[in-house]
Amino acid sequence: MQRPLRYRWIPLLLLIGSLTPGSAQITLSSAYFPEVGDSLLTNQATDTYQAGISFQPPGENLTWDFGTPDVRYAFTEVLEAVTNDTFFLDAEARLSSAAFAYEYYQRTDSSYNMVGLVGTLPFLRDTVLATRLNPPRPVKRNNVTYGDRFASTSVRELRIHVDSLPAEIRQGTAGSVLGLYDSLRVVNTSVRNDDFDAYGTLLLNGKAYEVLREKRVEQLETRVYLKAGDTEYADFTDLIKTFDASSGQYLGLQPEEGTYYFWAQGVKEPIVEIEFDENERPTTFLYIRGERTPTSVQADEALQNVSLQPNPVSEKFTVRYDLMDAGEIQPALYDSRGRQVRQWAPQRGVPGRQRFEGELGDLTAGVYFFELKSRSGRTVRKLIKQ
Repeated sequence: MQRPLRYRWIPLLLLIGSLTPGSAQITLSSAYFPEVGDSLLTNQATDTYQAGISFQPPGENLTWDFGTPDVRYAFTEVLEAVTNDTFFLDAEARLSSAAFAYEYYQRTDSSYNMVGLVGTLPFLRDTVLATRLNPPRPVKRNNVTYGDRFASTSVRELRIHVDSLPAEIRQGTAGSVLGLYDSLRVVNTSVRNDDFDAYGTLLLNGKAYEVLREKRVEQLETRVYLKAGDTEYADFTDLIKTFDASSGQYLGLQPEEGTYYFWAQGVKEPIVEIEFDENERPTTFLYIRGERTPTSVQADEALQNVSLQPNPVSEKFTVRYDLMDAGEIQPALYDSRGRQVRQWAPQRGVPGRQRFEGELGDLTAGVYFFELKSRSGRTVRKLIKQ
């Protein structure tokens, strides 16, 4: 006797079910937007580990196994509330990040937007400058899923008096040109494409995450304009590059660079963040450091609850931390290029709350990185010298 038609489909359905991978497609809601007070905990892997990773092409139900990365640095970035800011009027929060002194953000129903930056330029590393993004740049979006694509363009503009430029620039090869003008305008245009190109399971430090991968590709163009008196601004970018060939690394149209972000629902940090160059070679590998709770496991198990105040600082600052085991801690300070500019005497102590005081009165204003190094790792905090 022949089975009814509806029963003849059952073996086929069972076969299809057995061939379907187990990962579920993810839709990211605003639950992964950061909130004021959040501490975003990330590690940076070593160059040796980073060199061994490879990318997968876009696709569905993929698996990424990043194993247990070797730790180079540990970062804690705290999202602070912003009120009554006279420059970033629409900002609600700011973050002291690994890339800039401060990033300023606003939250809407549809996106989490960067509205401005405080940091340095490649040729003004000792001067901290503030600039707005026009229009604001979405860094996270609500209700995104596999296959979504977005394109955006943002412009940053700075106006600087020529006399405020560092002496090394005014007296350098381009100085004969700059000396004829009084005002300088730097315009930075960013064109970015965001592609949510894959989803699946990510394995990291013995834990599995269901993730949605976002590929961001950005191209920057920086132009320099000069004016004298009441004349109009004129584009001198190419002329400056002729006088100073090294300026080509940050002036004019730059090669594309990109970042892969692996997002998980409800997790504020990227599970993994991989920066890559125009040849898709990895240049930086960042990854989440444990859960977002006060008891999160830090890369440097010898140090906990590290705080640095005040920040920004004009002369003296104080660092407090919990020392988990008796031992020696080495404080040091690095500039924005990664060069060590100061090292203090090693601090020795017994387990418990510790205090270290440093002084920066003779250093120029700018962005620095304060490091506490123990026998088990490093803890780094960004420090802004006024």
